[in-house]
Amino acid sequence: YVPSAPASSGYLYNPVSPVRVCDTRKGNPSGLSGLQAQCNSDTPRAGTSFGVTIAGVGGIPANATAAILNVTAVNPVSPGYLSVYPAGSSVPDTSNVNFTSTITVANMVVVPLSASGAIDVLTSAATNVVVDVEGYFTTGTGSRGETISPSRICDTRPGSGEPYAGQTLGPGSTLELVVGGVAGVPDTATAVVLNVTVTDTTASGYLTVYPAGAPRPVASNLNWNPGTTLANMVVARIGSSGRVSGSPTVDIYNDSGSTDVVVDVEG
Repeated sequence: YVPSAPASSGYLYNPVSPVRVCDTRKGNPSGLSGLQAQCNSDTPRAGTSFGVTIAGVGGIPANATAAILNVTAVNPVSPGYLSVYPAGSSVPDTSNVNFTSTITVANMVVVPLSASGAIDVLTSAATNVVVDVEGYFTTGTGSRGETISPSRICDTRPGSGEPYAGQTLGPGSTLELVVGGVAGVPDTATAVVLNVTVTDTTASGYLTVYPAGAPRPVASNLNWNPGTTLANMVVARIGSSGRVSGSPTVDIYNDSGSTDVVVDVEG
């Protein structure tokens, strides 16, 4: 995504450092407060739906018309799926997150918001749900999307022959990834579309992708069990004050255990 003039028609994208707006788990493990605590201790039952307000929450403006979310099913009781759709509209015959028993899994979702700025989440099986906002669309100012041919810009596996080879992420470690000025992404880009894969994972954990130089948010993009290889799409805001001098970057934080990370840029 690159900067654009105010839109006279259509919508422009505004990336944000990920912000958590819903966590149904008991005990408020995300430490949410105010409007962001709207889902606390409200584990959804099978076959039910619940609303999540996006616009006006966690710094998302009230005039947001759609959002890019990372939606996570946490410790499901049985196999099932989540469907995410504008609040108050008919339930679609589609799914956004598919899960099996006890396995935490996340997926990126692009969804229009209702007139009140909210979404509904239907779960076919009992599971906790976490919702993180990665950005929003509006008719005001923002960035327009540009496509590029997918390119691999990171593969930390030893001997991969790709950038960052041999830089396996240990527990609690962060990799600063240069995304601007590489693989056709201009230095002026405000956000990038990435396919992020974890492999050779040694413990249950998660990754968080966020603007380099910004405080690490309470949010996640990928969640896994040990020995898992999995991927998720991420639309990441690019940092303007990373540690790599003069380079637009994002940070990738690994919570637990060791993992290799593969990143392909797609836009």
